[in-house]
Amino acid sequence: MLQGLKLHTHGLILALMLGLAGPSRAIAEDGAPSGEASFTDAIGLQGGLSWGIGSMGNNSGVTLGIQNRTVNALAFKGFVNYDLRTFFESLPFRLGAGLFPEFRFVGQNTDPTKVLNTNIRGFGMLWGLAFGAEFDEERISAILSFDLFGRHWLTNVTPSFQASVLSKMLGFRMLVGYKVTPKVSADISIQRATYSGSNIVPDLGGSAISQTSFGVGARYFFK
Repeated sequence: MLQGLKLHTHGLILALMLGLAGPSRAIAEDGAPSGEASFTDAIGLQGGLSWGIGSMGNNSGVTLGIQNRTVNALAFKGFVNYDLRTFFESLPFRLGAGLFPEFRFVGQNTDPTKVLNTNIRGFGMLWGLAFGAEFDEERISAILSFDLFGRHWLTNVTPSFQASVLSKMLGFRMLVGYKVTPKVSADISIQRATYSGSNIVPDLGGSAISQTSFGVGARYFFK
């Protein structure tokens, strides 16, 4: 009798363990990986390039002789972001927040002889904190970046302007795109960056140099 009671008790314990183990495995299979997958799925990665034309210089043109002149820029950019719908599930569209770095080459279209023999062509980089949204089943996208760090290295130092690095940059970039394929979008963009320091003059004051441009480009959505 005792032996039968022991067997019955062991059977109940085994059934209870199996009953608990079954749901826990389901949670482990359905919950844990889905939790990891949801974090991975919330990461967005985009890369692209753009070409734009605009102006660069300052309005005073007195302190440093850097009048506004026409410039062009070829830019390579990326957007690494996290989907905020993870925290705000009721959002009707994808809204990501993250970093928006850019590396670009700037050329001067204006003849240097027309701007006191100065040439501010060179290359630069920008880092911004950006928000990106995707609408209409993610066919339309937009990015707004608040650029808090940047440098512009001049490759043509001239007697009229001997600074080789422009710094203390603040600016913004705005980009709107439409997906022509599930992974590729055609974009239009606008950007403005203001440099208030250089390696020669730490504080340019009222002679801060600004660059504004309008461009077209394309992006690839890696995920």
